[in-house]
Formats: sequence, structure tokens, C-alpha cells
Amino acid sequence: MLLVFGSLRIFVPQVHQVPSKKVAPEIPTPQFVVVDTYERDYSRTFCQPTSYLRGRGARAEIGEFVEYDLDNEDEDWLHEVNNERKILAPEKFECLIFKLEVLDHKARERAGIITPTLGSPIPVLLQLDAATEVKVHCTL
Repeated sequence: MLLVFGSLRIFVPQVHQVPSKKVAPEIPTPQFVVVDTYERDYSRTFCQPTSYLRGRGARAEIGEFVEYDLDNEDEDWLHEVNNERKILAPEKFECLIFKLEVLDHKARERAGIITPTLGSPIPVLLQLDAATEVKVHCTL
């Protein structure tokens, strides 16, 4: 077969496909082996407590981790604000946005309105005092 693109000519050999029998799809089945010495090799280390277990917040909630990257709109906004005053570093802005998102999500959980929105506008439930706390926590 000869393919022509303007003045470029390319020869492509034709491959004749041989019709094959249709193969039925196969569901993979995991293989396993029973280990007779499992209980002896791995002792039980967890004992069920009589009271509830107390957990601590995730790394994001206790300030060790920021999972937010500025998008183009954020960078444009930050550039515009910093042209006037030069007060907000991108890392601090990411920290502020991330903490505000975490606190707003917690406010939604408390209000019982965690629902998928699929592109719909999401009303903000975060109160001003919580937002002020974020500003203090991220220390501009």
C-alpha cells in the first residue's frame, strides 16, 4: 500500500490477518496456599480494648502536610495581589487554601451535607472565626 502526503510517499506493506477463533473471556482466580504454621509464626499482637480507641488527626489536620497545588487562576490572583503589596508567598497561599478546605469539609460533615456536586457550585459553610484561626496558624 502506498500512502501519499503531499510530496511525501510512504510504502506500507499490507499484513493479512488470519481470522481466529473468538476466545471466551476468562476471570482470573487467585491462587493460594494454606500455611499450617501461620498461628505459630505470627502471634496475635492486638487485644480488643474495653473502651473506644482514641485517634489523632491526620497529618493534614495537624499541620504537618499541605496537599494543595496552586492552579493557573490561583497563580494569577496571587501575582495580582503581590504586585500591589508583596506580602504572600506561594507556599503560604497553598497552606491557607488547604487549611480552609479542610476546615470547610469538617463544617460540612458536622452539618450533614457532604454530597457529590459534580461541577455544581459548593456553598461555603466555614465561619469567619475558623478562617481567622487558619490565618493565625499559617503565620503570614
